[in-house]
Amino acid sequence: AVDSASQKVSQNRELSNVPLKKGHKYTVRSLYQASLIYSANGAVMALANAVAGSQQKFVDMMRSQAKQLGIKDATIYTCNGLPNDEVSTGRYPGAPAKGENKLSARDMGLLSYYLLKKYPEILNTTKIKKMKFNNGTSNTEMENWNWMLPGLAKSYTELPVDGLKTGTSDKAGACFTGTVNKDGHRIITVVMGARHNGQNDLS
Repeated sequence: AVDSASQKVSQNRELSNVPLKKGHKYTVRSLYQASLIYSANGAVMALANAVAGSQQKFVDMMRSQAKQLGIKDATIYTCNGLPNDEVSTGRYPGAPAKGENKLSARDMGLLSYYLLKKYPEILNTTKIKKMKFNNGTSNTEMENWNWMLPGLAKSYTELPVDGLKTGTSDKAGACFTGTVNKDGHRIITVVMGARHNGQNDLS
């Protein structure tokens, strides 16, 4: 079942979300898919709670994992990248209300490298262009925010992108870590702080 903070955040229509229902049980797979395909903030929080028992404990795990990967300059307050004051009671204790996660482009590239090295099967999900999320009584149509996937609005035939993740906030701007297998080589590109401009937004 979904914890109250995750459920509350999932109802915020101003954020990318699939609406989660109290008392309904979701599979890890469905929440994982919603997180990677549709940037569903509440789903990310629900997964974090299931793994660690609380948002704070999961963020502590994230901080520890980052250090193990050699990322020493990251600031992490929330599991989904939202500002601390947008995750309801899931906010990190003692952290600034407006505190946001901060990782450099190098950090994101390094994190992506290790993620793809250890879990290459993640690409089977990040390359999905469209999928339905079943919340028990109805479905939410999820369209991947990565418009560089083959066949989508910003695709480029010479580079058949198959991941990895978009993200945005008012402070961070539009951000994107993209990846493609080109001529037998796995390429990772990180774009951060791009200007929001109508349909060019990344979510």
